Amino acid sequence: MVDKEISNEDIYALLQSVVSQNNEIKQEIRNINSRIDLITVRVNGTNEKVEKLEEENRELKSLVEGLERQAKKYNIVVYGLPETKKDTLEDVKYLIETLDIQVSSDIEVRDAYRIGKKVEGKIQPIVAELTTYRMKADILIKSKRNEILQKKGVFISNDYPKKIYQQRKFLHSKLKAAKSQGHTAQITKHNSLQINGKIFSYQELVDEEEENQREISSAPETHKPSEAKRKDREETPEEARNSKPKISAEIRTSNRNRNKQ
Repeated sequence: MVDKEISNEDIYALLQSVVSQNNEIKQEIRNINSRIDLITVRVNGTNEKVEKLEEENRELKSLVEGLERQAKKYNIVVYGLPETKKDTLEDVKYLIETLDIQVSSDIEVRDAYRIGKKVEGKIQPIVAELTTYRMKADILIKSKRNEILQKKGVFISNDYPKKIYQQRKFLHSKLKAAKSQGHTAQITKHNSLQINGKIFSYQELVDEEEENQREISSAPETHKPSEAKRKDREETPEEARNSKPKISAEIRTSNRNRNKQ
């Protein structure tokens, strides 16, 4: 069988078909690029809207925090004061007078009320709204020096905004851990933790906590003895060290230096 010869016309027709298909593909690519450009414009517009909303959200949060600080500026919180048959406001006034602070009028203590859910066997804290910063400062200073209140478990503090309260709660856990290690520690008025004369900011401690959690989660699991077997023997020094609260690397260094002395 003899192959049919391909004429110039056939080759030309084939080239025309290829060119036509190529043009269709190019047009389809242009259409797709146009749709991509349109989507990109829409995405960029959406991102700008999101960024604008996030900025407005930050501004609103800042405004709310400022208003909350202003509203709580003259407030104190009393912990551990048992309920009596008297009105809560009268209980607070009596407490203030035990600190040798004269309440000259009802205007100075505007209101007092208990917060939180009422739970049997648990004393609800009291928020006292004062009208002068002078009285608030006197109460906070004198309550810290009053041994009678301390023995009764009555503690008075600032009425912090929610964000600051959560930060202070975290700092108190770190304070307790540092003191359990025998270190000198205190929470500063700038919401930081001072340990052995060194200042650790709230964010530094949070970053360290997150790093510790990552190390724990990435560490390989080891076989742990059952609780019953663990009770039958004494803790090894390594287990005793691991059972202690974690503290900053600088504090651990302080421990090693102190042990060498």
